[in-house]
Amino acid sequence: MLEVVEHHPHLYLHAAGTAKSNPAVMITAFARCLDLTANTVKELHFQGKDDVIHQLLASIRRTLLPFESFSSRILANMVSTQSDEYTGTSLTLFNQGLETSIKYKKLLAEYLDIPTGKWLRRLQLAEKHVVQATAPW
Repeated sequence: MLEVVEHHPHLYLHAAGTAKSNPAVMITAFARCLDLTANTVKELHFQGKDDVIHQLLASIRRTLLPFESFSSRILANMVSTQSDEYTGTSLTLFNQGLETSIKYKKLLAEYLDIPTGKWLRRLQLAEKHVVQATAPW
């Protein structure tokens, strides 16, 4: 179902059972289409299922939190050109040229299970779309 929704997000409306409540499927569909997100969130709201909306948004934010921490703390210190005495961390030692630094970043993100690539972009877009869809109330 995930692959289908990735290419045709409006088919999410025709999903049933666990496919429709699967967080990965919801996130993919909501990231792909703002109108779909707005209609689905509105429908959930009028059905009195605001808790489902809040749980989904909380889940997305929990998943994004490691990326935000990784970006602000680890990546910022890795690209710093200042010495480890000044920054207080040895992460600056990873700054050894573009290709090496990129490899280190990917390995660290993978090891720490940080969302990256398409999945990161989907999470960010889904969060943005859900927030926009819930803004009227």
